[in-house]
Amino acid sequence: MEGDINYSWVYLTDGTRLVQGKCLKMMQQAVPGFIRIHKSHLVNPQFIHRCMVPRGREGEIIMRSGLTLPVAKRRGKELLETWEGVAA
Repeated sequence: MEGDINYSWVYLTDGTRLVQGKCLKMMQQAVPGFIRIHKSHLVNPQFIHRCMVPRGREGEIIMRSGLTLPVAKRRGKELLETWEGVAA
């Protein structure tokens, strides 16, 4: 999901893009299990293909669809812990 002020874009696995009339914070509360990786991105960890997050620095993830998304440095540790739990 991608936040856009008071709306959120939801990307489905078939490439469809839907708009929701809720901010990303509200969407995060509505869909448990998703991880906030950046101020404008929320992802389902089951669809992460690769995670490249250097310790204490900004990183990026590659989704199964091939989409590359940024990871904020303050979100990296939580992302790695959650993703490793899902990938195991």
